[in-house]
Amino acid sequence: MRDTGQAALELLSQRYRSGRGPGAAPAGSAVVGCVGNVIPEEVIVAAGCVPLQVAPAPGGSDGDASRFMEDSVPREWRSVFGQILAGTWSAAKLIVVGRDYHVLYYYLKEVVRLGLGQQLPPLHVCDLIPDSGPAADAYNDREMAALTGRLARVAGRPVTAEAIAAANAANAANAVNDGKPDDPADNPEPGD
Repeated sequence: MRDTGQAALELLSQRYRSGRGPGAAPAGSAVVGCVGNVIPEEVIVAAGCVPLQVAPAPGGSDGDASRFMEDSVPREWRSVFGQILAGTWSAAKLIVVGRDYHVLYYYLKEVVRLGLGQQLPPLHVCDLIPDSGPAADAYNDREMAALTGRLARVAGRPVTAEAIAAANAANAANAVNDGKPDDPADNPEPGD
């Protein structure tokens, strides 16, 4: 009998019930919080860390964000900022902020500059340009070198090309065949 996905559904349900944040990772794992959708998570995995998405809180709570942010700042940014500021992610070894949330990075750095960021984990902005060409490639190479260097310091071990290739292979092995079922019996047509 094939797995119907019930185990995966139960795991997801358990994660949603137990909340988000570093506590959602396996015990003993070094967690790296990822803010935004353009963080190369395979590099985090290659460092031996667990990447977890820092997502806006349901219901839109922003905690103390209004102390530091203007009302015009998008609600989802305020929510993520409020979680980090409240210490929800204090157990993370690093928070990596992607290009799509770079302004949030500067708000967090300002909290640190003001001496109010004791509960904040170390921060890193990963500003990968979604373009190609000699200038963009050179810039992205520098950004990746900075990220792998930072992760190596956090993890206490080098991030090698072999480890990144292994993380990519593991990710590909876990992917869902480009959205196509591997067996038609797993996805019967409606009415079958």
